[in-house]
Amino acid sequence: MSSNKLHWISIGIGLTTIHYGLGFLLGSGEAIYTQGSKGILYAVASALGLFSLIFIAPFYLKQKYPIWDLMGKKYGKTVHHLVAFLSGFWMIGVVASQILGGAWAMSLFGINKIVSMVIISLLILALSVIDLGKLSKVFFYMLIFSSLSLLFVLFRVGIEWIPQSVNSLFNSIGQITLSDLVGVIATTVLVTFLGMDFHQFLVKAKNANEATKGAALGGVILLVLSVLLLSVVNGSIKTGLISNLVDAKQTVPSILLNYGNITAPLLGIIFSLPLVFVAAGSGSGVARIVAKTISDLNFSKKIKIDNRVLTVLIAFLVSLGGSSIINLIVAFYAIYVASVFIPFILFLLDRSRNLHFSQSAIQNSIIGGLTGSIIVFFGRFIFSSFLVNNQAMYIMFVGFLGSSVVFIATKKLTDWGKIA
Repeated sequence: MSSNKLHWISIGIGLTTIHYGLGFLLGSGEAIYTQGSKGILYAVASALGLFSLIFIAPFYLKQKYPIWDLMGKKYGKTVHHLVAFLSGFWMIGVVASQILGGAWAMSLFGINKIVSMVIISLLILALSVIDLGKLSKVFFYMLIFSSLSLLFVLFRVGIEWIPQSVNSLFNSIGQITLSDLVGVIATTVLVTFLGMDFHQFLVKAKNANEATKGAALGGVILLVLSVLLLSVVNGSIKTGLISNLVDAKQTVPSILLNYGNITAPLLGIIFSLPLVFVAAGSGSGVARIVAKTISDLNFSKKIKIDNRVLTVLIAFLVSLGGSSIINLIVAFYAIYVASVFIPFILFLLDRSRNLHFSQSAIQNSIIGGLTGSIIVFFGRFIFSSFLVNNQAMYIMFVGFLGSSVVFIATKKLTDWGKIA
């Protein structure tokens, strides 16, 4: 068993790979193009999320099991199913972001956006059915290749953009709004804190010290990658490598395409096309996880549809309404966090303080948070001008409120019942 335990360097790299994907690259590039240096906030929040694991790592290393098993063992099967479902549900937002980002990368080659989204969705579905095995690593290597290509771009635009970008980032701190703080930073940090995708590496650590050091290393790596991405995009904009984009989602693909075309014929395609395959490969991996969750919960038996088809179909429909890559991702993060965070904290208090919360109180708290979150999520289609850029923040506020109020009400009614 000890030979299977992970060293802190392996843990740090593993944690980094979960957050470092097209959402990180294309989403941050889009945000920097439209918002300036403040657009790197999501990437920095991803790093902060890994740092937050330092505090929970010893707990998960000791417990081993995911939070739906831990909470389900204490509060029953319904709580287990709810938390497991939500743990898979937020990943639909990740698949949708892969479809959206990959489609805009493909659109650089003259393909219609909707057609591109259909093609990416079908690729994700096809790859999710195939057992890729070692081939799955190819998509990761493509992501590394694209990242190294961005490093070459940095040398072209000038490494002096690193200190300039860091300085502009610190200057933009005063521009951070409540929506940024709650809707981007809090959601990203907390989904990392609660997400079993991240904890799967912590529980394989040799000891608590290795787990915490690995989390710290992952945070440092993401911070460095955030600074490099910010420097590349800022430098590319200021030096004219990219300008007048059809859509800001094309920022990073356009940088790679233009840099490649300037360097050598056809090199632009070689540099930018891997992003399309990364979108399909990464999306298929996440789609398999969601489909497995649906299968375990027997969710789709009554509607007679394959779980992978259902997952990709929902993700495709969601991506059609995506205003930006990061807004799309954090909205789904927020639904999960707003539904599960307060019940999880109550679970920890119950364990440590022996407070004895009832099954119904915890169960209803999750349902209350989820109901409030879903209302806000779909409310965007009615109050689009009001919610389009602040949706995640309102999901968090309403979800937390619903979760807290329903828990208190259920607990009071339970207590009155006992007295009666």
